[in-house]
Amino acid sequence: MIMKRYFSYVILIVVFLVICSCATEYQIINSIVEEKMNLLGIENCHITRLGEIPESEYTDEEINVSVSEIEENIQLELESYEKLKPVNRNVVRKGDFVNLTYTVYCEDKIVNEVKGEEIKVGAGFFNKEIEKKLIGAKKDKTYIINIQVPEDDENTKFAGKIEVIKYQVNEIHYMFKPKLTDKFVQKNYGLKSVEAFYEYKKEHIKEEKETELINQKREDIIEELIEKSSFNMDRNYILDYAEVVYHEYKDMATGYGSSIEEFIKDFFNENLDQFYERCCNEAEKEIKKFLIIGAIANKINVVISNKDIEMKYENLNSDTLSKSDFTMYKYQLLEEKVFDYLIQEKQ
Repeated sequence: MIMKRYFSYVILIVVFLVICSCATEYQIINSIVEEKMNLLGIENCHITRLGEIPESEYTDEEINVSVSEIEENIQLELESYEKLKPVNRNVVRKGDFVNLTYTVYCEDKIVNEVKGEEIKVGAGFFNKEIEKKLIGAKKDKTYIINIQVPEDDENTKFAGKIEVIKYQVNEIHYMFKPKLTDKFVQKNYGLKSVEAFYEYKKEHIKEEKETELINQKREDIIEELIEKSSFNMDRNYILDYAEVVYHEYKDMATGYGSSIEEFIKDFFNENLDQFYERCCNEAEKEIKKFLIIGAIANKINVVISNKDIEMKYENLNSDTLSKSDFTMYKYQLLEEKVFDYLIQEKQ
């Protein structure tokens, strides 16, 4: 009887140990992904089960380019060649671009001074009343205009008050717009004709659409695998990585010339708490993506050599790169190879 109980007890211990070992069994991930995660300070985050990998492919038939898309793209391209050129007259007309210097006075005090601002007369982007007065103005002559600031003006300090604006037209310009001709495309693109330029733009747009399609398929696959897979995630490291995501957005806001608060409001219409929750969710998803890429790379045995890196990224010498930069390049190439395996073009 005692032996029976002892045997049952041993069995229970064995079963318990097996269950525990299964619960803590992690999928092996590629060493390059481990390097990247270590570099980012991400620890104690593991994938315990990799879900079934979905099949994904695409064909050329999925990518269509319309004539209107080509023409719109060409129009934007031509706009990049637009430039201001001087007008051979001294009097401003509606539609001109003028280089303006002005001083704004309110209650006999200077409240604003601007030198060399370029505005289009009659466009209404500057000030309709001032633009109207500019028509007929002569170059290099000083003019004075009085305007009343609207009662509901954002700047309550000057709302409803009279401003005196002293201004001078420095230069009068017109906007030169190039015409799409054979000569233009020969000079700027090395192509023979406008027809060849249309074909060139069509292929360019098609390549962009193909990239968008592949990126969307990548996103869909990762989302599906996150749903199907299991993870053991340390919340503290997710929160740490959320700070990295937050600062990436902050740098983006600086690039747009706005504060992070303005950026959040304009792009997401969220408050800071809601936005930080967004960063946490993005951080968790990104870490899970690393783990999935690592598990798949290990499963299909992806190997990245220094030569692979140098062939992929031209003029890159792996010997002169810092260890962290080299890790990032290796991961980028590893991720590409994994996605090439996951998404294939159907012939």
